Amino acid sequence: MAIYKGIKNQSEKVKEWLAKNEHLGAKKYFMFSLDNDYGISIDRNDFRYTIEFTNIFNNLYWVLLEELNLKQLN
Repeated sequence: MAIYKGIKNQSEKVKEWLAKNEHLGAKKYFMFSLDNDYGISIDRNDFRYTIEFTNIFNNLYWVLLEELNLKQLN
């Protein structure tokens, strides 16, 4: 997340970051969500960086794919 925060205002660098993290965001963490209640109590702070990553990735990646009319960046 430190890398993203350092490049977030540079659109080309953000695209590179999204492409580099495409496997994580679009595949590995695709179904990651803490909005579902399965009766399990967890400390969200334990997953703060994963939550932050998935929120940022999802907000940027899927819009970019749609704008570029692509199925994936890589």
